[in-house]
Amino acid sequence: MSSADKQYHPLTTAIVRGLNDKLYDKRKNAALDVERLIKSLAAAGDYTSISKVLNCLQENFAYSGNANSRKGGLIGLAAIAIALGQTDSIEQFLPELVPPVLGCFTDTDNRVRYYACEAMYNISKVARLQILNFFNRIFVGLFKLASDSDPSVKNGAELLDRLIKDIVNEDSSALDLATFVPLLQERIYTEEPHSRQFLVSWMTVLEAMPRLNIKVYLPTLLEGLFRMLSDTNLEIRRMCEGVLGEFLRDVKEPTDTDFQAMVRIVLKFCISEDPLTKLMAISWLHNFACIAKEQMLPYMPEVLGAVLPALSSSVDGKLRDLAAASNDNLMELINTADTTILTLEDGKAVPSTPTAEAADTTAETASSEGAVAVPKAVDSVDMQAADASDRFNIASLIVILTLMLLHDSVATRLGALRWFHLLQSKLPTIVFGYVDEFVPALLKVLSDPSEKVVGFDLKVLAALSSCESPDDESGKEVAEAFFKRIMMDVLDLFSTDQELFEQRGSFIIRSLATDVGASRIYRELAGILLQEDDVKFASLMVQMLNMILLTSPELFDLRQQLKKMETEESRSFFCTLFKSWCHSPMSTYALCLLAQQYEHACQLLLKFSDLPMTVPILVEVDKLIQLLESPVFTFLRLQLLEPQRHAYLIKALYGLLMLLPQSAAYSTLKNRLDCIPTIVSSLQLLVEEEQARHQGDRALMLKRDVQSGIDFTDLLQHFDAVQTQRAQSQPQSQSVAAPATSTGSPLRLQQPAKS
Repeated sequence: MSSADKQYHPLTTAIVRGLNDKLYDKRKNAALDVERLIKSLAAAGDYTSISKVLNCLQENFAYSGNANSRKGGLIGLAAIAIALGQTDSIEQFLPELVPPVLGCFTDTDNRVRYYACEAMYNISKVARLQILNFFNRIFVGLFKLASDSDPSVKNGAELLDRLIKDIVNEDSSALDLATFVPLLQERIYTEEPHSRQFLVSWMTVLEAMPRLNIKVYLPTLLEGLFRMLSDTNLEIRRMCEGVLGEFLRDVKEPTDTDFQAMVRIVLKFCISEDPLTKLMAISWLHNFACIAKEQMLPYMPEVLGAVLPALSSSVDGKLRDLAAASNDNLMELINTADTTILTLEDGKAVPSTPTAEAADTTAETASSEGAVAVPKAVDSVDMQAADASDRFNIASLIVILTLMLLHDSVATRLGALRWFHLLQSKLPTIVFGYVDEFVPALLKVLSDPSEKVVGFDLKVLAALSSCESPDDESGKEVAEAFFKRIMMDVLDLFSTDQELFEQRGSFIIRSLATDVGASRIYRELAGILLQEDDVKFASLMVQMLNMILLTSPELFDLRQQLKKMETEESRSFFCTLFKSWCHSPMSTYALCLLAQQYEHACQLLLKFSDLPMTVPILVEVDKLIQLLESPVFTFLRLQLLEPQRHAYLIKALYGLLMLLPQSAAYSTLKNRLDCIPTIVSSLQLLVEEEQARHQGDRALMLKRDVQSGIDFTDLLQHFDAVQTQRAQSQPQSQSVAAPATSTGSPLRLQQPAKS
C-alpha cells in the first residue's frame, strides 16, 4: 500500500478521487460508496476504522484548500451520518461529524456553504434529539446564514432551521436556556432584516414552550424586541407584535420575572414616534398596572409621563383608548392605595406644609409660551425611581404633571389636571407642601384656549383654596396666606392680560365662587382691591364683580344675604364691599340698591354732582337702568307700590333719572317712575325730614345708623377719599354735559335748601 493509500485508508482510491471531483454526480456516487463502507464497518463493529474515515474526511477534505474537496468532504460526512443513523452509535460520532460542517457555514464559496447546510440537515435528521447537544453552535451558524447573500444558501439554511425547530419541539427540555439566552441577547440588536426575522422566529418558538419558562429571561430580550417593532419591514413588525403580545399574556404575576427591569425598558419606548411601538409599550404598562398594582407606585412619574401624552393621539384611536384606560387604572390605584404607603418617602413621613412665608412667596410664572416637547423634558428629569425602593415619589410626580400642563394637547392637559385634583383630595396636606412648584402653572392655564381645561383648572385651584386648614394656628395662617396668594395672582393675571380679563374674567370668578364660596371669594377680592394702586384696573374689576353679583345665578344666596342684612356678618360684608366698590361710583350705588340702603343711595347721588359725568359713567348708568328692569330687582320695583314706606327709593331713582341725558335709558326709567302712586305725599315726607336734618337735628339719623350697625358717615368719607385718589391718579376726563336748562346752566341734582 502506497503512502497516499495509507493517508486515506480505509477509503479507497476511487472514493477519494470521486470526492475530489468537480462534478456533483461523481461526488455523489463516491458519497454512496462511503455510506456503504460505513454500514459494513458498523455491522462489523469496527468503530476504529469509522473514526479513521471521519478523521480523513475532516483533515483531507472538509478543511482542504480546494473547494471541490470541501464539497466532497461535506457530502461524505453526511453519508456517514446516514449510515450510522441505522445503528445506535451515531451519538458517539457527532463530536467528529458536526464541527467540520459548522466550520463550512462561513466558507467563502457559496456552494460550499450550501453543501454545509445540506450536510447538517442530513446529520440532524438522523441524530434528532442528540443534535441538540450542539444547539448553541448550530444556532450561531444559522444566524450568520440567515443574512447570506446567496439565495440557495439562504434557502438551505431555512430548511435546516425548520428542522431544528421541529426537533426542539419534540423535547424542549434538552435546551439549556442559561447558555442559549446570552446568545440571543448578543445578537438581538442587529438591524439586518433577515437576521431579525430569524431571531424573532426563534423567540416565537421558545415562547410557545411552557416548560422552558423563557419569560424569566424576558428582561434581557425585551429591549431588542421593542427595537425591532419599529422596523420598516412589515413582516418583521408583524412577527414582533405577535411575540410581544404572547409574552405579555404570559406575564401574569410580577414575580414571574424581573418586573422592575422590564418597567424601565418599556418606559423607554412609550415615547417612541412609531405608533405601533408606542401602542405596544402602553399595553405593557397597562398590564403591569393591572398585575403589579402597588409595585408600580415608584414608577408613577415616568409612567404618567408616557401615558398622558398618549391621550392626545389623533392618529391611532386604539392608542388613545388604551392610554385612557391605563390612566383611569392608575388613578384608581392611587385612589385605593393605603395613604401610609403614599406618604412615605425614603422611609420617613413627608413634611406636611411649608412655612407661612413660603406660602406667601410670589411664584414665577411658567416661562415658555405654547407647547413644549414633553417627552424630552420628561426624559431629562431625574426620577430616582430606578432605586431599589418601594416609595411613592410625589415630588417627581408633581414635576411631571406640571410639565404636562404645557402640553399642546387638550386631552393631556385635562389628564394632568385630573391628577392634580386626585392628589389634592387623596393627600391634601402633602400636596399643599408643593404648591409653589405647580400653582404658577395652574394659573397660566387660566389663559388656555379650551374652556373645558380652564373649568377643570379652576376646580383644582378651588380645591387647593378650600383645603381644610390644620388645627394649629400656624397651619391656618398658612392656608389663609395661600388663599390670599391665589386671589392676588388671579388679579395680577387680569391686570396684565386684558384678553383673559375680558373673555374669561366673569367665568373664572363665577367658577371660583361656586367651588370655594361666593362670600369668601368676594370678601378676599374686595380686601385686595382696597389696596390696589391701579385705580383704572380696580374700577374695571369692581364693575365686573358688581355685574356678577347682580346677575349670576351662582350668587343668589349672597344677594339674599345682602338684601336682608340680618346678621352682623352680613353687615360687615356690606361694608367691606362698599369700600372696594368705591372705585366705581355706579357700582357702589347699585350695591346700595341691592342692600336696600336707599337713603344712603340718595346721599351718594349728591356726591355724584362733584364727579365728572364721563361717557363710561353714563354707560354704567345705562346698564344699571337695564338691570333695574331685570328679575334681580323685582323686589325693588314692587317696593315702588308703597311710596310712603320707601320714599328714599323714589328719590334715589329720580336722582338717577336726573343724571341721564335724554335717551332710551332715560325714557325707560321715567316710564317706570310714572307708575308710582301718590308721589307728592311721599316726597313731602322727605322734605320734612330734610328740613329737620338741616336744622341740626340729627338724632334720628344717628339712631338709625346705630340700629343698622353700619357707620354710613364713615363709608361716605371713604367714598370721598377714593374719588379724590382717582382724580389725582389719572388725567381729568372730559365730562359729558347734561342737557341744558332754559337758562343755559347744566341740570344738577341739588340739595334741598335750608328752611
